[in-house]
Amino acid sequence: MLTLQVSGIEQALARVDGIAPKMHAALKETVTRETIALQRHVVEDKLSGQVLNARSGALRRSITYEVTDQGGEIRGKVGTTLRYGLAHEFGATIHHPGSVARVAKALRFVIGGKVVFAKRTRPHLIKLPERSFLRSSLRDRAADFIQAVRSTIARVLSV
Repeated sequence: MLTLQVSGIEQALARVDGIAPKMHAALKETVTRETIALQRHVVEDKLSGQVLNARSGALRRSITYEVTDQGGEIRGKVGTTLRYGLAHEFGATIHHPGSVARVAKALRFVIGGKVVFAKRTRPHLIKLPERSFLRSSLRDRAADFIQAVRSTIARVLSV
């Protein structure tokens, strides 16, 4: 006959039950830190002349981050609300209907050294090539993010 005796089961269960809230809090902190790092990477390493040349700085200022915590899911999001930012990210074809000058200088061009005034422009398509600054930044930082999450999990479980 074999007899098995287990002692300290209550302490072990209490320790396991206490890990979940600690793990959740630590992962939320890590996701927040890495999301902020991703936002900084987009602004400093992609939108300061590397991918798109800054003109007014409006696109850089529009890059925001958000971390949502819905119990079993923690999400970090970096993005922009500017439509032209998304047009650059994914590429776009824009139909320009043409324009008529209200002021003579509005459609002033220099062609072959001569100044030419146009009365109107024809309808035409403007093609913006894809210049990813959000998705490429996520690819750049993916390994760092995964490593940070793994380190957080290992740190919480080793306590």
